[in-house]
Amino acid sequence: DYEKKMFERKLTYEDEEDDCSSDDSSESKGKEKEISITEIDNNVVKKGKEKESITELDNKIAKEEEISINDLNNKINELNRRNDEINSKVDKLLNVILSKENTEIGNLKI
Repeated sequence: DYEKKMFERKLTYEDEEDDCSSDDSSESKGKEKEISITEIDNNVVKKGKEKESITELDNKIAKEEEISINDLNNKINELNRRNDEINSKVDKLLNVILSKENTEIGNLKI
């Protein structure tokens, strides 16, 4: 009698699954995915090792991003320094050119 009831329960459960999948399979699949993601999250919280490794990965990524940002800032500073040197040389050349023009203009007046 017990086995018969269990068999009927199993059939009822399978019928309900068939009904759900035939009505809207995408909704039932979405629920399955939702459950599995929740289960994974729960397992991660339960197992400190996995949670710790996720934190370590987050820290590693943050550190790499920080290093990348520092590298970029260093390169920007180097480019700014070079730009300042170039601007200084351009200013000197312009001064030389202007001084020669003034000398030539002065020579013409004389």
